Amino acid sequence: MFNHLIGQDKVKSRLGFYARCHKAGIIVPPIMLNAAKGLGKTAFAEAFHDETKTEERKYVEVNCGSIRNTETFFEQLFMPSIAGEERTVLFDECHALPKDLTNVFLTAFNTEGAKRKQVSIGDGHATFDFTKQVYLFATTELHKLFAPLKDRLTAIDFKQYNEKELSAIMTNKVDWIKYSEGC
Repeated sequence: MFNHLIGQDKVKSRLGFYARCHKAGIIVPPIMLNAAKGLGKTAFAEAFHDETKTEERKYVEVNCGSIRNTETFFEQLFMPSIAGEERTVLFDECHALPKDLTNVFLTAFNTEGAKRKQVSIGDGHATFDFTKQVYLFATTELHKLFAPLKDRLTAIDFKQYNEKELSAIMTNKVDWIKYSEGC
């Protein structure tokens, strides 16, 4: 799995494990992808989705800096695009989650083996269905994430690329440039 991505062997191994679990019908815990900019958090989240997708499963990427509050998140995104659907959801830059939504997520992701978790939202309810949905979080600033939420997420840490890996990445990304030997 993830053979098209360069390096990050431990990340590949852990995400591969969870992808196989998901395919086998085992609930995948919410996963935290922690890395500096440019180490592949989004690429690995997309690749995880590709490994687990079905015709029904769609990928939803949410930039947490664009979420104003809990109400707008549930009204504009969760209820119309995620609830009841097969989805892989990436919360990118999750350290920027609004505090009120972080508090809802504390309840939602306190699963303790539950297949579904219902949370109260205003006058209604929303259900997180872990049999249909996989939740990935990504951040460059883990220290800014609310500690109790961080404790509910399964952390996968990325490492810096070595020179050989950076060279391979660069060669793949800009294949229109020809490099001389040893460059």
